[in-house]
Amino acid sequence: MARMKTSKGIMPHLDIFDELLDHVQQDWEGLEVDFAIGEDDEFPEDRDFAYTEEEGGEICIVMAPKLATQPMERIRAVLMHEFGHAIDLSYDKEEIEETYYDDDREGEEDADLILPKTPERRADAIAEAAFGQRIFYDSENVETTIEEDGVHPRPKKLGL
Repeated sequence: MARMKTSKGIMPHLDIFDELLDHVQQDWEGLEVDFAIGEDDEFPEDRDFAYTEEEGGEICIVMAPKLATQPMERIRAVLMHEFGHAIDLSYDKEEIEETYYDDDREGEEDADLILPKTPERRADAIAEAAFGQRIFYDSENVETTIEEDGVHPRPKKLGL
């Protein structure tokens, strides 16, 4: 399958990817995540906008071409969720929990992050801890950052 890797400035809305990557690299300096635009046929369902793949130790977030036409709050939430998968694929549970809920971390309330056992809800939990923003699911069952437009946590019917 052909992949077109993007770089900063090619399409303005992809700056969200760079912004989110810069943010997570503050906690995960060694985290490297590539970004690619996939083929239309890789995203057959209306709600399929992105996925994260790991091959040979390299992680890539693959975006559907149709995501580029979506509202920014959807693009941001979808990519936040995928970064949750990228962190989950790159680090073990204990390291993730310690990074986001270490009592010595400045500005953090004492709390315990107990990662869900299921990969999709786990990706949401990691993303929410990493970015400090909740992920909701809208009426089309797609991630959004707008609370009024969605439900939390991820609905069971979408797979957990």
